[in-house]
Amino acid sequence: MPVDFDDDVIAAAKGDELTWALAGEGMVPGCSPVGWSGTGEEDVARTVAVGWVLGELRSLPGSSPSLRHYGDTAARPVWRKLEALPRAEQLARIDAMRKAAFSCKGDVLGALTGRASR
Repeated sequence: MPVDFDDDVIAAAKGDELTWALAGEGMVPGCSPVGWSGTGEEDVARTVAVGWVLGELRSLPGSSPSLRHYGDTAARPVWRKLEALPRAEQLARIDAMRKAAFSCKGDVLGALTGRASR
């Protein structure tokens, strides 16, 4: 898995936060060039995806306070809805999110919420 050590999430991670940061990059690699920022939807999807894999929703390290707040407030309802779905639907949405993320052509958060399939 390629890792961008200039990414502030990776650079700021210490201890077990590094596990979360690396899992996040593995689940939802960013498509924006280093130094560019997106809409934050990748961060929300990344936060939910890591929480889904590791069994707990928590903020990713290194996010700016405003992005961290957005990620927390936006991620929690997505997390709850994903967790409420049957396991097969959870897996289908995680798979769709990863395909969108790795292709850099899809809506990662839309895939995770089911919005992209409508």
